[in-house]
Amino acid sequence: MTSYFPRMTVVGVVADSRLNALDKEVYPEVFWPMAQLPSAGGWVTLRTAADPVGLARAAQTAMRELDPDIAIGEVTTMRDVVQGSLWRQRLTAVLLATFAGLALALAAAGIYGVFSYLVNRRTKELGVRVALGASKAQILSLVLGSSLKLAVMGIAMGTAAALVAGRLMSSWLYGVQANDALTFASVAVLLLLTALAACYFPAARAARVDPVIALRDE
Repeated sequence: MTSYFPRMTVVGVVADSRLNALDKEVYPEVFWPMAQLPSAGGWVTLRTAADPVGLARAAQTAMRELDPDIAIGEVTTMRDVVQGSLWRQRLTAVLLATFAGLALALAAAGIYGVFSYLVNRRTKELGVRVALGASKAQILSLVLGSSLKLAVMGIAMGTAAALVAGRLMSSWLYGVQANDALTFASVAVLLLLTALAACYFPAARAARVDPVIALRDE
């Protein structure tokens, strides 16, 4: 107890609140009546289910009726306050999402190109199999099966690397997990479908081609 902080009676305890930013640690705070410890400034918080902008005008009018000399500063909604406190995180999220989308598109294009090239290189082999009596379904099963193994191995290694990278990026995130299972599963399915499409179309063309044309020297 000091002259500035006289003895006070605790009349209640409120839940934790974040004053300056949502990503900052919660620290102890004390609320006291303005009549006991006057301040040159303060905030008035209104909770309403109606339009907050319309209520703000009515509140300003009521405050001026109480004291015409009172200075009313900025009037804003709590949604704007929260969004303003998270602009750095939002900017980081937008940049990361943009670069991640570009990286995913490049990865899908690269996977498509590599698997298409690998299947085209096997055109003569597939022609021999067709000439020996292999059916279209057998050709597709052979190509898709071998390609699927490579795709699954690549996705598994990429997922492991992404899990490690996610731990390093966890400090940049708020309210979400760095290793979100749904995101990992969606990306894995997309890349797997891209690899299957890259293998299916060349394999389907090779299965339909005349064996004589497929075996012809370039």
